[in-house]
Amino acid sequence: MKIREIKEKALMRLGECFPQTMIVMLLYLSTYMGVVVAQTIALTVALGGNITEEKIQSELVTVTVILLITMLVKFLIISPLNIGTTWWLIHSSRGEKNNVGYIFICFKNIKIYIKSILLRAVISLTKLVLSAPLMICIYLGGVLRNTAFEDIDNSATYIILGVCSTLILLFMLAFYVWITLGFELCNPLFSLNPDKKISEIISSSITAVKNNRVRLVKLLLSFLGWAVSLIFVVPMFFVVPYFAMSYAVMLNDILTREIYLTGGTLGRNYVSYYNTLR
Repeated sequence: MKIREIKEKALMRLGECFPQTMIVMLLYLSTYMGVVVAQTIALTVALGGNITEEKIQSELVTVTVILLITMLVKFLIISPLNIGTTWWLIHSSRGEKNNVGYIFICFKNIKIYIKSILLRAVISLTKLVLSAPLMICIYLGGVLRNTAFEDIDNSATYIILGVCSTLILLFMLAFYVWITLGFELCNPLFSLNPDKKISEIISSSITAVKNNRVRLVKLLLSFLGWAVSLIFVVPMFFVVPYFAMSYAVMLNDILTREIYLTGGTLGRNYVSYYNTLR
C-alpha cells in the first residue's frame, strides 16, 4: 500500500471507531506522561529545585536511584500496556471491534506479562549497545566544544573539528534510527503470537522491516506538518489517533505482505490464546 492509501484507510477506520481510539491513546499516553511527570517531580524535590550539573553530581546516588525506579516502572507498567495498545490498534486497523479494556490484556496473564517485560528488556539492551557509537560522538563533540572555548588561539581549528563531529553525529543518529526501525514489528508480532520465542520475534521483525524501512520513514515524515499543530493542543485529539491508526495500518500491511510471501500465518487470535492460559 502507498502512504496515501494507508492514511486514507486509517481515516476510514477512525470513522468507525474514533471515540474508542481516542480513549485508548489517552489511557496509554496519560499513563506514560504520569510516569514522566512523577520522575520530574521526584528529581526536582531531590535536587531542591536547583537542577544544575554541580547539584546533580552532589546528589548522584539519589538521582541514579530515581532514574532506576522510573526505568523499572516503565518496564513493569508501560511495556505491557504498549503491547496491549498495539494489539488493539492492529486489530482495529483490520476493521475488528474490541473492548477498550483489551489494552490491559498483558496484565491478565502472568506468563504473557513477564514475557512482555523480557521482550522490552532485550530490545532496550540491544538499542543501548547500538547507541554506543552515537554516545561516543556526543561525548567527543562536547570535549571539542569545551576545548574551543578554553583555547581561543586555536578556536578556529576546534570549530572546524566541531562541525565535522556534528556531521558525523548526524550520520550516526540517522544510522541508529535506520537500524532500530527493525524492532518496530516486535510488539505486533508478540501480540499476535505470544508463545513465540523472543529471539524469533526480534529476528522476524528485522526480516519483515528490512524491505519496508523507506515506507516507515516516509509515513513518519508525512506527519511532520501535523506535528506543528500540536502546539495548539486541541488538534492533538485528532492528530494522535490519526497517526496511531495510520501506523497500525502500515504495520499490519507489512505483516500481511511479508508473512504471506513467506507462506506463514498471522498467528492465533490473542484473545483466544489468553483464554487458554487463564
